[in-house]
Amino acid sequence: MRALARLLGGAGGRRPAGAAADAAHPGGPALTFWPSGRTLLAAALGASLALNLVLGGQLWWRPAGAEHRGRGLDRLVGRIEATLPATDRPRFRAVIEGERDRYAAELAAMRAAGRAVDAAIARDPFDPEALRGALGDWSARWSDFNAAFAGTMVQALEAVSPAGRAQIAAARRHDR
Repeated sequence: MRALARLLGGAGGRRPAGAAADAAHPGGPALTFWPSGRTLLAAALGASLALNLVLGGQLWWRPAGAEHRGRGLDRLVGRIEATLPATDRPRFRAVIEGERDRYAAELAAMRAAGRAVDAAIARDPFDPEALRGALGDWSARWSDFNAAFAGTMVQALEAVSPAGRAQIAAARRHDR
């Protein structure tokens, strides 16, 4: 601290300028303000505190990111359940789980086709035709799954209250 004060002109904070500071200088006895070391340290600490408060506030109050737990279908079902009133969630989940045998084979085939797409993308050397074929197969498996799961979704939404269905529709409009 003393070294900084000496460097900046002493603890007094003022140092003569002009003729009083330098005998060869033709200027008058004007004084130039030089902040003391304590003043500079306080300013630096204050600026640091202000910056930390701003950055901390941004981290604290920023909107939460999308939930990325689970796989595609599990994530979809979880997002729908989160939208529903608490009384509708068990009824919705019961239909989804109770009908799983109806769409499980198509879901497994779609996931296997997705893994084949990943393998084609990572292939070295890259083979564009292999990727096109894998994407075509994945698209067909997706269509098969969608057809099988649509009936389950209709039954699950049928089990939900009108208020719950309205909340799902509102959330879908918001996500677009």
